[in-house]
Amino acid sequence: MTRTPEARDAEKDDERTTASGALRRLVCFLASALDVRYAFVLALDHEGEGSPTRVDVWLAKDYGLRSEYAEPDIALYPPTPSTLDLVSVLRAAAPHEPERASIERKAVVSLPLVAASGRWLGHLGIVDPEGRRRLSAPEHLRPLARTAAAELSRWTGA
Repeated sequence: MTRTPEARDAEKDDERTTASGALRRLVCFLASALDVRYAFVLALDHEGEGSPTRVDVWLAKDYGLRSEYAEPDIALYPPTPSTLDLVSVLRAAAPHEPERASIERKAVVSLPLVAASGRWLGHLGIVDPEGRRRLSAPEHLRPLARTAAAELSRWTGA
């Protein structure tokens, strides 16, 4: 049976919806488990082999009790693995929250997420303004990094 383009698009939309739900649950779990105010997954959507063309952010707030999804304007910062400013991305994801404007760079702990092909997919991280480094070391993020990378691959259609 041959599928129509509409059927393929519907399948892709289903995959993206499923991946988005999984990423939302993942960040809520992470914030709750590590007892931090914010946890996030940031996805970089590439078209072809060039630089990312879109940024998507799943953010758990209030220790995992609430979550949101945002598409901040990528023109505000040129995302490359060496120059991505996670603080600016998180601020741009919710400009209406003044509390996020006070996030400092030292409060953000993250791991880059990379596909099996070596393509940079995004970041998994937490914001720990209280500086409880005993809980927020990158090693605590590693167990969920593989899951986050797999869901980002589904999200971007990689």
